[in-house]
Amino acid sequence: MTFLRYKFRDASFKTQVALPLEQTIKIANELGVIHPRDWEENEAKTMSTDIVMEGVDRKTGEKRHIAVFVRYLEGLYKIEKDQLTPITREWQKISIYEIYHTQIQKQEFCIITDRELSKDTEYSIRWLNYSDYKETSENKILAFVETFLEVFENNRLAILNDLLELTASKLGLSFSQCLNLFRMCGQQHYLPLDISRRITLSSTIGMNYDEIF
Repeated sequence: MTFLRYKFRDASFKTQVALPLEQTIKIANELGVIHPRDWEENEAKTMSTDIVMEGVDRKTGEKRHIAVFVRYLEGLYKIEKDQLTPITREWQKISIYEIYHTQIQKQEFCIITDRELSKDTEYSIRWLNYSDYKETSENKILAFVETFLEVFENNRLAILNDLLELTASKLGLSFSQCLNLFRMCGQQHYLPLDISRRITLSSTIGMNYDEIF
């Protein structure tokens, strides 16, 4: 749940939420796909959603109700003739989940893969949480973000330590102040950090400017 708590505050979770069998069978029939079955008992199998959550989006402040489907990428795609190809049966089942949650429950639906749940992502989130910043004004935060992004764009191959030193110099801040602001802005999503890459002072960093979830 670390990744979801990073994205949302005041989050509550339900796991392995069983879906009404009658409704999922109806959806499967309408889609023209085979409903998941218990082949030993030769009967339709109750489907369950990995996570159903409510929380406030840290980026937008919007309250969201989301059904989350958790899968390894290798369970969604296979490589055929050097091309990544969707695994048809898996996506048929996903279609049933998606229609149930979006059309019947009026919830958002998303898929989280091992990329979001990797050890590097977990490390980055915990690293960002280790901050000791004091309350500061929105103007100071925005000034830091603007300056840091400018420094980053001009020095994409620089390690984080050097980016922070350059930013601190431009803003007249100490390195520790700059580090705490960076961590706070990462936590609060002022900076669109790519947390799937392990964030350390001795590494380069990436940004997800087009991030949706």
